[in-house]
Amino acid sequence: MPQAPRASNNDAAPDVWAPIGPNGITANALAAVPNNADMIFAGGLAGLYKTVDGGISWTLASEQTVNQFVDYITVHPTNHNVLFAWFRSNLGPLSINLMRSTDEGKTWDAVLHGNRTTVDVQIDPLNPNRMFAFSDSVYRSSDGGLSWRSVSIFNNTQAFAIYRQNPEIVYAAAGSTFSLTLYKSTDAGQTWAVRNFRLPAFTRPEIVLEVSSLDDDILFLGSSSFDGTGGFYRSIDGGINWLRLTTGFGRSASVSALAIDPMNPNVLYAGGFANGVYLSTDTGDSWRLISSAVPDHYVHDIDVRPDGVVDVAFGGNLYRTSNQGTSWRSLNGNLQNLDVFDVVPHPSDPLTIYAGSLGGVYRSRDGGASWQTVNDGILDNDAFALAIDASNPLVLYAGTFGGLIYKTTTGGDIWVEKSTGLLGLGGVVGISKISVHPKNPSWLWTGSFRSYQSTNGGETWSPFNIAGRRVNDAVYDPLRPDTLFAFTTIDTLFRSIDGGATWNTRRTGLRISTLAVDPHRPNVLYADSSGRIIKSVTGGLTWQRVDEGLSTRELLVNPENSDLVYAATFNRGVRRSTDGANTWSDYNNGLPHLSTFSVKTATGQPHTLLVATFGGSIYRVEETPTAVAESLAEPSGFALAQNYPNPFNAATGIEYSVPRTSQVTLKIYNVAGAEVAVLVDERKEAGVYEAKFEAGNLASGVYFYRLQVAPPRGSAKTEFAQIKKFVLVR
Repeated sequence: MPQAPRASNNDAAPDVWAPIGPNGITANALAAVPNNADMIFAGGLAGLYKTVDGGISWTLASEQTVNQFVDYITVHPTNHNVLFAWFRSNLGPLSINLMRSTDEGKTWDAVLHGNRTTVDVQIDPLNPNRMFAFSDSVYRSSDGGLSWRSVSIFNNTQAFAIYRQNPEIVYAAAGSTFSLTLYKSTDAGQTWAVRNFRLPAFTRPEIVLEVSSLDDDILFLGSSSFDGTGGFYRSIDGGINWLRLTTGFGRSASVSALAIDPMNPNVLYAGGFANGVYLSTDTGDSWRLISSAVPDHYVHDIDVRPDGVVDVAFGGNLYRTSNQGTSWRSLNGNLQNLDVFDVVPHPSDPLTIYAGSLGGVYRSRDGGASWQTVNDGILDNDAFALAIDASNPLVLYAGTFGGLIYKTTTGGDIWVEKSTGLLGLGGVVGISKISVHPKNPSWLWTGSFRSYQSTNGGETWSPFNIAGRRVNDAVYDPLRPDTLFAFTTIDTLFRSIDGGATWNTRRTGLRISTLAVDPHRPNVLYADSSGRIIKSVTGGLTWQRVDEGLSTRELLVNPENSDLVYAATFNRGVRRSTDGANTWSDYNNGLPHLSTFSVKTATGQPHTLLVATFGGSIYRVEETPTAVAESLAEPSGFALAQNYPNPFNAATGIEYSVPRTSQVTLKIYNVAGAEVAVLVDERKEAGVYEAKFEAGNLASGVYFYRLQVAPPRGSAKTEFAQIKKFVLVR
């Protein structure tokens, strides 16, 4: 159930999660009850919510909808107890069902199983017992939605529209990318005729279709394509010819939501990706932005009532206008149901927290008691990924759904786009992660389908590739920041021990989606590989499976106790291990939203966790501390590992362990016993180290490396000595 924000959950029971905001909701669908402007249903990515007081307060309409993506809500025009909505499980496997409720959304029954994510329901305004739905095929019901049958001769339906003056006339757009066909039926779907074999070539078949009440030959179409073909289209000949009309639209003419004023067919509302709500009073000839006062630009749904009231579901907010956008009122009330994709604590101020969501960037300066949006300059108005410069916490970066990156040097007050070199809106969408190197904060890299790196603080970007392979992401070792691990979209794990100057293949055959390095034991790594959590105690050379059946978005090792490992999963909430990943259990007491994206420890509070959820904003928990493993950061004895790679060409890494402060030498010898290089000759504190050996002009052949530890004072016996062989191949 949605809860009002709390100043703190320090008084909550240990190990029980509690919500801390931000307020808002990521709603994909809105539906107001006819003749009752105070009753509204909002379907989000984690449930169906209901208000009866015009958005002042909200309640979860049904427990059945928790962890369900609720989309395309339709209220029966004459019996307001009856609702229809499409449910998609957030926890997998993919399941799409048309659900029907007869008690204002309290309980639901499945009446139709769908097989596509593009779905809708439309009710015949003259005969409410007849209704249409589409999910791949077009379906029709003649008994109020109790039973359905397919009436289309085509599959892959992308959009559907009904002519409200004569509901026998319906249109459907079907097909795939670059190949959308428009069909028309004049007998409610019994027969169909092709009107257009090739609608305007959209690179993304996410379209909305409406029929004007003025004439069944006047059609409106909206496209959310990012390549310049998106926008608003109109046909006046039943879909044979189309005219793109974008006069007045901003830089992005994306249209994913379209609505006609039911009392004035000349008045249209449109909105989409990163461009707000636009109004046309001349059936689309010209448009003007009417939502500039709203701190959100990502439009999901627009609901226009006969009395002129317009409700809009933005990326993270619900707003209402009753005067065509002259003024707006928030309908968020007590909702704390944002999709938060990333949570980033300030590195030195425990009260400051940042959150990235479809509503943009949120900032709290009182530990989550209150939040404010800080999106000034972020034109996309969403934030899929956040990163903070630990050396200068006023510097943050935000990555957007549209593939752009923004930078602030004022702690979020003002943002500037820094996307030179990125594909941006014309390419593959989504910046899923941004990382800032702790020793060299000018070096950044992103994680997404296409990864990039910057060496000048984001001023310019270039593709991040290793050995010709595209990198998904890279992670640095907290103890040794010059040591990095990078994994590719195919199946290769690389390691660098010189800050990324050179890379060596560490392991192949793994499809890694996220990776974490133990902050105390640098050879210990955790990763998600194809839905399984795996662990390495050899710096990535060998791996073992430790948990499975998961879709892990982020892994975290507790900064105080390495035996505590956490996984933010997309289908099981938070998973926790208290014994270094040997055993795992769900850690979800008080956490109803089991689709999670990010888990962090609060600054200076290693047993306070923050988790970003899908449809539940941010939750916090005070963890009961467990005993810290003894000698956590120190090796148990002297050790010399086999170099990697071996054989090698130009350079290789040699790892060794020192359990206590000692004088250490590491030298290279040829087969004749002659010394050819000294890698280490100094006093070392306890820890695990790695030395890099560059072969230079040495010839191919067998060589040896020897680790020797000087004896303690007063002893003549060598403390430790070991020799290993390696091979140089030119």
